[in-house]
Amino acid sequence: MKYVDLTDMIDYRPYLSYLEKIKEKLPQSAREYATKKDHWDFSSDYCPHDYWLESINFNDINDCENFSLKLQFTSGKYRLEFYYEKVINYSFEVKNFMDDFKMLGSQIVIDEITIDEHNENVIVHEIALIYGSFVIKCSNMKAEWTEII
Repeated sequence: MKYVDLTDMIDYRPYLSYLEKIKEKLPQSAREYATKKDHWDFSSDYCPHDYWLESINFNDINDCENFSLKLQFTSGKYRLEFYYEKVINYSFEVKNFMDDFKMLGSQIVIDEITIDEHNENVIVHEIALIYGSFVIKCSNMKAEWTEII
């Protein structure tokens, strides 16, 4: 994480200051997700904290213009899906790969959306999980919640 401090307790205040400065530069759907009031209320169903990783889907992986990625998380009550458009780079880190692929089922600790240091048309979505992390660089992303019946 570039702005969120995870050393002792989650301190996202530096990130919120950064977000205030760059929010108008973010694509609308990324801005709506990042600045959603409930995003930072850990008691809200719309806060991504504690959502579990359910699936990862790649689309048009051989087409760099249309390559997209979908991450699906669940809280038991809601499903949260992230859609990434024109993915130019992604990385996954698993803290303990030998221990039953713990990344699947791992919970979100916190996430942040930033603007790439080298290209202001690229956004970076970093998701810290209990057993790993995702970093996705893309042109745009959106988040959708659906109620699980």
